Amino acid sequence: MHSRLLNLIVNTEKYMKKRALLISFKIGMGHVQAARAIYEELADQNVEVKHIDLSDYCTVASKKFYQQGYLRMVTHAPALYSLLYRRIPSSSARSRAFFDSINAAKLRKFIRDYQPDIIVSTHFIVTSLLSRWKDKAGLDFKLIFTGTDFAAHRLWFDKKVDLYFSPSESVRTELLELGVKGEIIVSGIPIGRNFSKEFDKTIIRKDLDLEDRFTILLINGGFGVGKSKEILQSLVGQNRPIQIIAVAGLNNKLKLSLEQIASRSTSTTVKVFGFSDKISELMAVSDLIISKAGGLTVAESLAIGTPLLAFEPTPGQEEANIKFLELNNAALSAHSILDIEANVRYILDGVINLSKLRENVRKVARPDSSKIIGQKLIELLRQD
Repeated sequence: MHSRLLNLIVNTEKYMKKRALLISFKIGMGHVQAARAIYEELADQNVEVKHIDLSDYCTVASKKFYQQGYLRMVTHAPALYSLLYRRIPSSSARSRAFFDSINAAKLRKFIRDYQPDIIVSTHFIVTSLLSRWKDKAGLDFKLIFTGTDFAAHRLWFDKKVDLYFSPSESVRTELLELGVKGEIIVSGIPIGRNFSKEFDKTIIRKDLDLEDRFTILLINGGFGVGKSKEILQSLVGQNRPIQIIAVAGLNNKLKLSLEQIASRSTSTTVKVFGFSDKISELMAVSDLIISKAGGLTVAESLAIGTPLLAFEPTPGQEEANIKFLELNNAALSAHSILDIEANVRYILDGVINLSKLRENVRKVARPDSSKIIGQKLIELLRQD
């Protein structure tokens, strides 16, 4: 009798527990990291939450089309990407959603089986799919979109989105201009909890075998795409008594090249990392970050409080991210390696006031972004 009652209680609690589903799309790692950050906030609450990625639920052809197509276009045809980013009409989402629906049938089945109360999307392609399926074939859920760049794009707009989490006040204004009628909450871009904690730089340096000197962190995203090798060679060539932390990400070939440059360096200390799960620590111990201006990288560096020198932005969203930072005097930008050399030289020689830059960074940082999002989602899940 006691066992039967216990099972009844457990089953009742399971039935009453609300379900949240977070869906990212691995076209660049930022959309995945944003979903993971939200997952962190929900996982220890009395809700059932799952995080999945569209790339695991679509056909191989569709996955390659989006992932490889994006990387090749931004690397080899940035002007074409810029044109598409600026000119692609919002009406294209309908035809693309039909194509994607066919290639993501596994995702639709998963949603039907899981029956989430809310779904949070961190990529507009996911949002288009969910909008098409919403309220159809038993797929009834609140649809929520989280922006991961500091500018709204017309493809973000969808009438069936119930709630938008906006990276900034300016993005909120852009969403309203696009025609959004639903609720918009200015939360910032969701980042992991490890980017908003206190850091002991002495301990970090000791654990990672780093020196106590002016430190530059050179990163180029999880895929290690870009000109890290050329930038490192240039900085080492200045022969300054500084420390450079170079992160190659998943690019093993790049890692070997960076290690070769490091082995020839004299006055400049160079530490090379492959893929690292300690990016927050590396950011915290650095005085300057040289990186692409992806939305998550920008949000993370702001939360840490380390100024960013953004290099050769991808046309479109990265240009918008830099514009947001420059309007707030919270970053530097460079369009060539010579620009990077000059900016680093001006910082080391005191021409650029790094302390003032840090102060401006703190003014626009939103280290509590994920907590704001998590609290709102819990509120929605607890509604009758």
